[in-house]
Amino acid sequence: MQRRGQLLPQRRLRGLRGPRRPRARLRTRLRTGRGRVLPRPRARPGAGITREDRAFRAGTEGYTFAANSDSILLRGAEIGFIGFGNLGRALHELLVPFRAVVRVYDPWLPDSYLEEAGVTPASLDEVLEGSQVLFVLATITEESERLLSEARLRRLRPGTRLVLVSRAAVADFTALVELVSEGRFVAALDVWPEEPVPAEHPARAVEGLVLSAHRAGGIPAAFEKIGEMVLDDLLQIRAGLPPVRMQVAARELVHRYRSRPVTTAAGARNP
Repeated sequence: MQRRGQLLPQRRLRGLRGPRRPRARLRTRLRTGRGRVLPRPRARPGAGITREDRAFRAGTEGYTFAANSDSILLRGAEIGFIGFGNLGRALHELLVPFRAVVRVYDPWLPDSYLEEAGVTPASLDEVLEGSQVLFVLATITEESERLLSEARLRRLRPGTRLVLVSRAAVADFTALVELVSEGRFVAALDVWPEEPVPAEHPARAVEGLVLSAHRAGGIPAAFEKIGEMVLDDLLQIRAGLPPVRMQVAARELVHRYRSRPVTTAAGARNP
C-alpha cells in the first residue's frame, strides 16, 4: 500500500500515462473529435482591428483563430523605438506591464541613459530588423529627414507593425505607402507630408494602413492643460523663479529642428 506523500515508482506510473504524441504535431495540427485535421486559416490582408471591423460590416467576418492568424501578443513582443524623447518615454511607461523587449535607436542619447530607463540601446539596423512593432517617434532634423529610406524600410521584418506619429518627413512616405500596398508590412499613420491630405492620395485605398488625420494629442482637454501650464510658468517667471511645467528649449538643439507648422483646409495654422 502506498504511504501518504510517497511517490509511485516510475514503472508503476507508465500505465497511467496517455499515448505519446510528437510535440511538433500537437503544435501544428488542430484535430476535431473525429481526428480530421483542420486547415490553417490563411492570413487576411490588411491591419487587424480595422480590417475585421470592415469585414464584419460587410458580412465576411472570421471568428476566433480564423480572424487572428496574423495577430501577435504584445506581452514579450520585440518592440523598436526610433527616438526616445518625451513621446518615447511616455509610451515606454505604458508598455512596461507587458514585459516587452524594447530596443531604442536615438543618437542624441548615451547608452547608459537608455539602460537606466529600462530599454536596450541599439543601432538603427538592429531596430529595423529586430522589431515586430516599430514606433517612429523622432523629430525632424537635418540628420533624421528621410531617415527611413526605401532601402531601410525594406529591412523591416515581413508583417512588422509600423506606427508613425512624429513627423512624416522622417520616412520616404511614397515608398512607405507602396511597400504597405505590396503587403510587406502594415502601418498606422497620423502625420502626413501635406495636410490636409489630398483627396486622391493613394494611401486612402491601401488596405494595410490605419489612417488618422493628425489627431494624436489634438484633444480639447490637452490644449486646456497646455494653457494652464503656460500660465503657471508665466507666474513663476513674474515671481523671479524658473519655469517648471513647460519643456525648456535646449539652445544646442533648437537650430537643428526642421518641423514645419501644420495648416488646416482653410490655410490657417493649427494651434
